[in-house]
Amino acid sequence: MTGETVEGLVAATNFMAQRLEGTEIQDQNHLASTIEPLMVANHSAKSSIDGALYYLIGKHTNKPMYELLGGKKRDQAPMFWMIAGSKDEMELAQARIDEGYIAFKVKVGPNPPEYDLERSEKSRKICGDNIHVSADANQGYSPENAFIFAKGAGNAGLDFFEQPVHGHDIKSMSKCAELCDVPIGADEGIHSIEDIQKHYDASAAMGGSLKLIKLGSAQGVMEGAKLMQSLSMSVNLAGKTADTSIASAAISHLAVSLPTLEWDASVTNQYLTDDIVSNAFAKFKVLADKKKHVYDEDIIALIDDSLIIDNKVNAISLKSLKVFAGTGEPQKAEMTLDVYGEIKQATETGDGPVDAIFKCIKELYPHDVKLSLYQVHAVTEGTDAQATVSVKIEENDRTTVGQSADTDTLVASANAYLNALNKMLIKREKKSLYKNIEPKKLKESI
Repeated sequence: MTGETVEGLVAATNFMAQRLEGTEIQDQNHLASTIEPLMVANHSAKSSIDGALYYLIGKHTNKPMYELLGGKKRDQAPMFWMIAGSKDEMELAQARIDEGYIAFKVKVGPNPPEYDLERSEKSRKICGDNIHVSADANQGYSPENAFIFAKGAGNAGLDFFEQPVHGHDIKSMSKCAELCDVPIGADEGIHSIEDIQKHYDASAAMGGSLKLIKLGSAQGVMEGAKLMQSLSMSVNLAGKTADTSIASAAISHLAVSLPTLEWDASVTNQYLTDDIVSNAFAKFKVLADKKKHVYDEDIIALIDDSLIIDNKVNAISLKSLKVFAGTGEPQKAEMTLDVYGEIKQATETGDGPVDAIFKCIKELYPHDVKLSLYQVHAVTEGTDAQATVSVKIEENDRTTVGQSADTDTLVASANAYLNALNKMLIKREKKSLYKNIEPKKLKESI
């Protein structure tokens, strides 16, 4: 949708984070103007930075995001479910109605328009008259097929028809609007405030989908919604497909804060098979069994740890650890690691239990990095407190920092070191990649 890649997102986010370090942010009103000049475009990356800063300001002021955005405009926000074309899509739609969903969006476009109109009509019959039903082509139709669908959208009982053709094809969008008995909405065609005005002036859309990843900030979404309200355009609020719960939480706060939300909102973490917050919740339940009290700081540490451990770049991970410590004999660690899919075991002694653990890691994955920082602090009080361990390692001109939290300090120490080591492996791969690119091609890619 935005042209950004995962690699580009990570690089852009790190670039902006480094330049924001030490910057004084007075309040949420200065966020967009502070972030926007850092890079051209890269709105998805900017929105992630924006969301993180809203979290920090909220923690500092003890205010939820919706208050920072100006307060609630509604106590509840209607959320829609996507009907995406599976064999049992109608049965799934009925199940979501039973769960309380009051809005549905039929995904159309890859199929012949006649078939999609039939699916849309079936969806309306299942949903009844009191539930919103729309169709979203996500630019999937040719202009000719879009015109066919547009002519039948009213008879199918749809409330609106979203992005029938390519986002840049304003002319065909206007033609669809002429032919269609229901409002046409823009999505991929809106990447700025100017795009909203452009669609309105061309009579190409009577509403549109506002997204953080397209407009770059919560303030950008708010400004877009205010403009659309002034133009009597309807607003749909959405995230990208399969957002994490963290992004969906931001969408939810925006949904109750926008001045207008006639075309509902969507959160998409429910479509994930692996969600960082869900994973952290599972760890929370384990932690709750270990501790008498679980504090906010415990939960934050678990989220941070999930961000580290549950990412998809871990080449080396801890499978098991036993540590023998005390007086009278050398401290010893027995460790099992998964190293690039191979299970390896080692036993090492050291000057202390942590030294023994780090020696095991080096034995199982030989490396020459230098340990420059090892730090432990308890995130909560009590003998059952979670410990957060930070580890910093160096190799030539590269430095990485790993962090992990656990009620067992030694387990946290092992995972923190492994996290730092995994990050170092990524940096090695990136440097090797650039070495293999011819200077001319490298210049062209920048």
